Amino acid sequence: NPAVVMTTIAGEASSAPVCYCADCTDGFRTWLRREYGSVKAMNDAWGTTYAGWSAVSQMGSPEDIDSRAESLKLMRIDLVQPAEYAKRWRAIFSLDRGRAMAWRRWQDSKLIGMYADFVGNYRAGNPAADPAGEQPCWPNFNTQNLCAAARVNEIGGMDLYLPGDGPTTLGYPAELFLNFDMNRSLFHSRGKPVAVNELY
Repeated sequence: NPAVVMTTIAGEASSAPVCYCADCTDGFRTWLRREYGSVKAMNDAWGTTYAGWSAVSQMGSPEDIDSRAESLKLMRIDLVQPAEYAKRWRAIFSLDRGRAMAWRRWQDSKLIGMYADFVGNYRAGNPAADPAGEQPCWPNFNTQNLCAAARVNEIGGMDLYLPGDGPTTLGYPAELFLNFDMNRSLFHSRGKPVAVNELY
């Protein structure tokens, strides 16, 4: 269909709420085993004293919130405004920076892996169809995903909300254009197009 310019993979998947189910937590621990090989090596890298893999939870898990809620003064909610969202995660990450960085890498690898799997299967079944891609939601919070996404997605995309001189939920105009230019550079250098998904 010439009227269709792209297929969106998941619709702002990078902004999806974190899942703390047993399967996802086990997935994080399995990834840690592959990355570090032993609990001792992980503790040495993080400067921590975890007794075993089962003692390591995902960042922001109920265990984190319950054990530190009084000192962090955090409410147990997930859907908050971006400023509070960033403040919340900065506080949570300060609890255990080594685990926070490893967890962020794992989260990103799962997201990019999902993109790659979708594009591969989509293209295998639809060799002549429109390109498949995904626009990062709140790109200034997830800039690290752009570099990896450009390798696996067939088209780049981004939302641009233009508020004048003030910020929107996506940031100030200068931040948005900087992120869009980065997005464009990463995809165009690979011969791939870039779309503006939402503009207002």
